[in-house]
Amino acid sequence: MTAYQRPIDAASLAQNFRVFASADCAGEPLYAALSREIASDRNILELLLEAPYPQRRPVLLFAATHDLLLAGVEHPLSRFYRSVTDDAEVRGLASMSVEHAFAAFADFCGQRRDALLASLRERTTQTNEVGRCAGLRLLLAGLDRDTPIALIDVGCSAGLNLLVDRYRFSYRLNDKSVRAVGPESPVEIAAMFEADAFPFGRAAMPAIVERCGIDLAPLDVHDARDARWLRACVWPSDVERHARLAGSIAIARDASIELHRGDATDRLTAIVDRLDRDVRPVVFHSWVVSYFERAARTQFVEAVRAIVIERDGVWISAESAGVVPGLDAPALTDDAAPERREATLWHLTTRNVKGACEVRTMARSQAHCRWIEWLA
Repeated sequence: MTAYQRPIDAASLAQNFRVFASADCAGEPLYAALSREIASDRNILELLLEAPYPQRRPVLLFAATHDLLLAGVEHPLSRFYRSVTDDAEVRGLASMSVEHAFAAFADFCGQRRDALLASLRERTTQTNEVGRCAGLRLLLAGLDRDTPIALIDVGCSAGLNLLVDRYRFSYRLNDKSVRAVGPESPVEIAAMFEADAFPFGRAAMPAIVERCGIDLAPLDVHDARDARWLRACVWPSDVERHARLAGSIAIARDASIELHRGDATDRLTAIVDRLDRDVRPVVFHSWVVSYFERAARTQFVEAVRAIVIERDGVWISAESAGVVPGLDAPALTDDAAPERREATLWHLTTRNVKGACEVRTMARSQAHCRWIEWLA
């Protein structure tokens, strides 16, 4: 995250809220407006300083607030949340101005300070955004289709991205034609695909024979509070994402997914060690490595590279530039838009004919894969 600062004090958090408003909130005008005001409100900034260091991010404060509103806490702030209100006029955004939301937000934070602190200290940012499967699906389609895979999601939240083969995808090629792939599904994911042609023919993918997730605090879709927290991590104005999340939760409740609690590197090694030798491990992670301490990032990278070399594994990384050691970022022009500078980079690492790791930068995308710029 090139413009973000280490969130060690109120000043650095203020900068991060300003960056969040300008670079990450194109699809959420409420959070953009609130972030600009929060950057100047020390009381709210100090509230977020109570979160563990790696979690001091705008999205955690917004999720904690959203969770209380979804739980039924009554307050005028709820009228600004399309995900919460039953007012048809408000849901249509016919009368509410997000520029007037901050006074209600500040009042809510004051009234519910203790409840917010409990969430900020205990919960973690766990946006299980299945829109990112639009990028994952493309990279999986480029693998050998005759070799079954074990898909392993590091930082999996509730493991919804492990169901990538259960979703339907619609890729619009340069705003000209639409390419649909995947089975009929209650979850349909659309993405703008910036390329002249779809890269992998009919986009068939290998069979997923095992689905494993690793998280420090995995969420259980069968638990009402955990399911609500998943909703809370989704932006309130995006009714399409809320509907997509509901569909993916319903699929997950009937699926066979292994969720492992614990350290990413330790759990990953143990999972791969027990796999049948004829199953190819595919390690995937998205927007999680930035939460690792520096030493842990290096250890994780070494462990994944060993899996690639020793087990002919595949490593798919979807993180922002500079987060993962050894994964370089392609150059951008000086006038590149903020959303391009803060975009997700998709790296694919496989074993080459010499038995070494070969890294390719495959794509750049919006954080939730609303658009995907193909680079390979």
